Parts: sequence; C-alpha cells; structure tokens
Amino acid sequence: MIKFQVFEEKIANEYKKDIKMYLKQVLEENGIKNNDNQINKIYRDMVSYIKDGSAIIVGAFEEKKMIGFIWAYERYINDEKRYHINYFIISRENRKQGIGQKLMNQIYIIAKKNKVKKIELMVTMNNESAVKFYQKQNFKAERIMLCKEI
Repeated sequence: MIKFQVFEEKIANEYKKDIKMYLKQVLEENGIKNNDNQINKIYRDMVSYIKDGSAIIVGAFEEKKMIGFIWAYERYINDEKRYHINYFIISRENRKQGIGQKLMNQIYIIAKKNKVKKIELMVTMNNESAVKFYQKQNFKAERIMLCKEI
C-alpha cells in the first residue's frame, strides 16, 4: 500500500540517498546536465527550505521505500498566490500506476487549504510523457519560455 507523507527534516535525512538518486534521474530525463556537486546543492537547499518552511514536499512510500516525491513552493505572480512545482519524480518501476496523480492530489489538497488558486510548473518540451501527464491534469500553457544558444 502506498502512503503519502509531507517531508520534515528527519525524513529528508533518512531518505537522503534516494532523494539524490531521484533528483539526478529527473534532471537527466529532462536533458539537464548535472554532477554530484549540483545534486548535493539541490539536496542541501531542499533541507534548508524544509527547515524554514518554504518547501512543500510530499513523498510517496511503499512500505519503507521511497518511490517518488513532489516538491513545490509558494510564490506570487501579479499579486496572485501560486504554488510552483519545482521537482516531481516517480521511480521508473512505479510509473503508470496512478502514484503521480495521487501525489499531485496531495499538493491540490494543501493548496486549497492554503487558499492557493493556481499551480504552475515548467516542463521540458521533449519530455513527452511528462507533458501528457500534465495535460491530463488540465495544466494549460500560460507563458512560453524561449531560449536561444549563442
């Protein structure tokens, strides 16, 4: 049975190895070059944001094994309170089982409780499975980030 739990510092420390593995995985799947220093920094930031209360992180656990997590934070766009999903990853072997939907539902519940009316995120265009997942969740393009290599 899958259980969902909001992260506290203790959980982040207990599952440090898994969290770092998933961070590496999500960066690679989105074509983002990374190294151990970068992963360590993201993990340290996560713990820091958990401590100061600015991170909203919910983990999915099967028995004692972490199988994924979603990390969001509050921000304002034109005086509108939103949650921005920073990282969202489910282990490869646990995908297509509704776990992502259930993790997302946990964020929706927290958002409604905190009177947040919009959830936003960025997704790499060539990550087709993620794009399809978010479209099924009724996410719509609101802004488009354009990039040019020089």
